Amino acid sequence: MFLSDKPKIHLSDKSPLSKGMERKCYVHPNDPGLVVKVPLQPEVEKCQANEDELKGYQLLKGDKLRLDFISHCYGFISTDLGKGLLCDCIRDEN
Repeated sequence: MFLSDKPKIHLSDKSPLSKGMERKCYVHPNDPGLVVKVPLQPEVEKCQANEDELKGYQLLKGDKLRLDFISHCYGFISTDLGKGLLCDCIRDEN
């Protein structure tokens, strides 16, 4: 799923919320309830971690399981740092 009808999100001037081995996670600039997960290397067209996360989410959703305890994935969006996976931002009270 690619949400290409939306304008490109600009993240390069933002600080990442988190960084892993393959990707960085940014709070969506227009909606703090969402995060955008982008590859560490923007020139990489396909980030396997993002592909795997979305596929796993879709499998769980297809099995009609309770999903209120995990971050929902909404698909891919275009960013200035490459193709990003849009997900719920889950935080604790701090």
